[in-house]
Amino acid sequence: MTATVSPSATPWHDTQREAFYPEAAAKEDVAIHVIEQFFAGVNYELDANDETLLRGVVRPDCENCLRAMEGLHALHKNGQVSRGGHYHLVSVDQIWPVAPSVVEVRVTGSRDPGELLSASGQLLNSYPVPPNAYLQFFVDVKASPPVILQYAAVGPA
Repeated sequence: MTATVSPSATPWHDTQREAFYPEAAAKEDVAIHVIEQFFAGVNYELDANDETLLRGVVRPDCENCLRAMEGLHALHKNGQVSRGGHYHLVSVDQIWPVAPSVVEVRVTGSRDPGELLSASGQLLNSYPVPPNAYLQFFVDVKASPPVILQYAAVGPA
């Protein structure tokens, strides 16, 4: 699964910061790709209860990333299965470097409706479509591989 950024999305850039941190500014596309991988990793964990892809794009000390993984993993306790509920990257809204190797990216994300089923297939819970969310990511674009340092839900989009 891959997330797709809307082709009409034109993010706001901080040209002063881009001039101050040209190395990071040159890798803004890398930051967006890492965030796309984050969304794909979340969806893969929802489907397969496997956080391998997600762990590959976040730094181990990213507290909000770990909380998100724990929450996704908890959905699958006792053999429970999640269906639907996938996350999507709707648009990249703002992007700018904040350090020589770090790019801040603010995006709008959406989520599909989902269900939680017991191991025997009984419906335990339904999740309606929530409002789109405005998310903030800090990406180390010079790490090998590039990783998310931290992310936060800033509020509804």
